[in-house]
Amino acid sequence: MTFGKKYPYVYTHAEAIHARSFYPCMDTPFAKFTVKALLTVSKEFVALFGGIKLSEVDNVNTKTYIYEQTIPIPSYLVAIAAGGELEYRKLGDRTGVWAEKAIIDAAAEEFSGTETFIATAEGYLTPYEWKEYNILVLPPGFPMGGMENPNLTFATPSLLAGDKSLVNVIAHEIAHSWTGNLVTNKNWQNFWLNEGFTVFTERKISQLLNDIDMANLQAAVGYKDLLTDIKKYGDKSNYTSLFPLLGSADPDDAFSTVPYEKGYNFCRYLESLVGEANYQTILKAYITKYRLQSVDYLLWKDMFETQVRVLFPDQGAADAIINAVDWQTWIFGPGLPPVKIEFSKNYSKINNNIHYIQINLIN
Repeated sequence: MTFGKKYPYVYTHAEAIHARSFYPCMDTPFAKFTVKALLTVSKEFVALFGGIKLSEVDNVNTKTYIYEQTIPIPSYLVAIAAGGELEYRKLGDRTGVWAEKAIIDAAAEEFSGTETFIATAEGYLTPYEWKEYNILVLPPGFPMGGMENPNLTFATPSLLAGDKSLVNVIAHEIAHSWTGNLVTNKNWQNFWLNEGFTVFTERKISQLLNDIDMANLQAAVGYKDLLTDIKKYGDKSNYTSLFPLLGSADPDDAFSTVPYEKGYNFCRYLESLVGEANYQTILKAYITKYRLQSVDYLLWKDMFETQVRVLFPDQGAADAIINAVDWQTWIFGPGLPPVKIEFSKNYSKINNNIHYIQINLIN
């Protein structure tokens, strides 16, 4: 199932609670740790890891790759891959792409703007802390769009459209370098803190590099996907809330676009209340304070309200913003978001009438 059809290929996927299947760990995002990995493979293979490579050791018939991840990460971000005919192309001062020989040129061309994505994200948020960022394009059997493993995003070859029309997926995985990998949800009930914030940052990158209309188009398409998943679960299901009651269920059972798109809508709503510049300030303060930690929505709520009082010294103005947010309904309410954002050229136009978006595709 590789492009070369010659060598076997192995890769891991640990999110949400699969890390326990290949190494002993506290398989919860609440626990973070540093990692050193020694990967030994036959010489015809390249072994990769979600960290910084320290060295390679040549043995008689094998090679040992030594990696280190010095930033504490949760169990689900430990990632290993190995395959034959893997080649590397440098994309920028701190970026590059790995892929099989058959597709490496196409991958390097498709993802040539990766360095710009990182620079844009850190300009909006805080400096990129992971030193380098590489993409590994996996064989066609990889069942996801992308996975934000630190220093080594796993990506589907389906992104190689030839016109860079799907590279927003890479922008999303890069955004995880701040929201998810640096500041992490403490449990899977708070998954929207990873994905909602990351979708928000992904579309902010799109807005800054293109324009607000592009970001709004992506948001409108995302909202339509949200409607589909809410219909699938039923609008009374707690799996359509931002705090799904998992009990003993596998977190994957509740996986959908809800934490992504409903979470994004909540972020966008909060931004509309304080303004773009102020919301950027709040996000920077949040990431700076909680970097390397695992958090829940109460810490985000406290950060938001504290920063509102700093940014709006007039107590009446601050109270009006804080009291406008129905946290209970946004977090625990099933179904559609309690406030509908109009994703039009009128940025952050808000109304309280929930309705469907109709998208007409015109040739």
